[in-house]
Amino acid sequence: MGICDTSTSAYLGTAIVGYLMFGNSAQPEVTLNLSAGDGISRIIIWIVIFNPVTKFALDFAPVALRTEGYLADKFEIPIDTNTFWLMACAVRTLLVALALAIVLLLPSFATVLGVLGSLCAFTISVAFPCWCYLRLFWREIAWTERAVNAVFALGGVCCALMGTYASACSPN
Repeated sequence: MGICDTSTSAYLGTAIVGYLMFGNSAQPEVTLNLSAGDGISRIIIWIVIFNPVTKFALDFAPVALRTEGYLADKFEIPIDTNTFWLMACAVRTLLVALALAIVLLLPSFATVLGVLGSLCAFTISVAFPCWCYLRLFWREIAWTERAVNAVFALGGVCCALMGTYASACSPN
């Protein structure tokens, strides 16, 4: 059984169990299906609430580390100094402020999910693998394979941009 078969089986099993548990009366948000009085349900609800908070620092870490490294190289700041530490704090604070500004400009949760989903999904699933494949195997592959991968990569970028625009400008 391949990895795709395993993933598909796991998702299908979860969907079947979820349907058997809640049927047609399932709420749009999973936490609404849980009774708030039960102790286990409260723990699950708090885990769902804290999950994005714990992932926030992990999601921003690569961006912050790359920005800090770039600034340290550009301004020749040694990494083991207080100056670097202050610069790192400023970079991370500015990134959080930027994220807050985006949240305030796009207050609808559905809009934020739509923008992130369209931008990230097409970029990560379509464009990025094609660009990486081209970059790694440019000399070994035929020109037709290069053309097909370039078309898919550009198509992924176009779909990401169009989906992001449509999500951001939708009248929700």
